[in-house]
Amino acid sequence: SQPGKLRREGPSLLVGASCWLYAVPGAVLLSGVQRPRRVAQAAAWAMQAHLSFQADYVHLLDDSPLHAADRVWAVGLCLHQCRALGAAVAKGSRGPAAAFTALAGGGILCLHNGRTTDTYREYELSHSAWHLLSVSAVVLGMRRFPR
Repeated sequence: SQPGKLRREGPSLLVGASCWLYAVPGAVLLSGVQRPRRVAQAAAWAMQAHLSFQADYVHLLDDSPLHAADRVWAVGLCLHQCRALGAAVAKGSRGPAAAFTALAGGGILCLHNGRTTDTYREYELSHSAWHLLSVSAVVLGMRRFPR
């Protein structure tokens, strides 16, 4: 169930548009050498963009299983990316790892703020910032720590 502020205001165009940022990591993957693993990962990011849009915009006010699917898929992608980051840190690459951590941490703070705020505008900005910062962290990780 969504907080009252969302029930009154409904889905946000800003949040809906920011959901599609999750397709960017897929585009980054496809911009390099085409390997079957990269194509599969790009498809996974496209699916995340679709699930995010469905959960955060289309079915925002519904009690839909898409909300759980969005979260589970996102966690799986995040764990996959963190594994690559961990391998890079183990090899001694700390500078980009700190930037990745700052972006991801900032994104998590924005997600938390969007879920706990009492104002619709703050929810809208915080949740969209969550999408932007989390995607930025992932793209940084892909560019600096390719697999």
